[in-house]
Amino acid sequence: MSGLQSAPVFRLKKSWEQVSSKAMAIYNELAELMSPEDNFNNLRMSLYSVYPPAVPWLGLYLRDLTFTEDGTPTKIKGTEMINFDKCRKLAATLKEIESMKTKRYALKEEPLIVALLLDTEGFITEEKEQFERSLQVEPKE
Repeated sequence: MSGLQSAPVFRLKKSWEQVSSKAMAIYNELAELMSPEDNFNNLRMSLYSVYPPAVPWLGLYLRDLTFTEDGTPTKIKGTEMINFDKCRKLAATLKEIESMKTKRYALKEEPLIVALLLDTEGFITEEKEQFERSLQVEPKE
């Protein structure tokens, strides 16, 4: 979703018009799932309802950990006492991530998919270059 919603891809109006209605329905469903509204509530509810194994979006948990770390004092105000509420919040987030890997996926290796994932030649990783390529594909009108 991050790649599809990046500026170099999202701006490709003519290309998006060629995407099938079935594929667009899937895209819209995933966009709703990954919506940042209400602190990613749709994604959180979906993750709570799945049975392991699951692959969590680590960005969500990194946000939670950062918010707790930066937004909660390590010591109780006016004392030298450790803020155990902060420790519990951090531990709960880590436990949630850990719970998603309690079981293993029973996946069969697909050589074509492995080859596609390993063949990074030609990938454009810099956003500036991606945008330049996007302008080549669909120049500004």
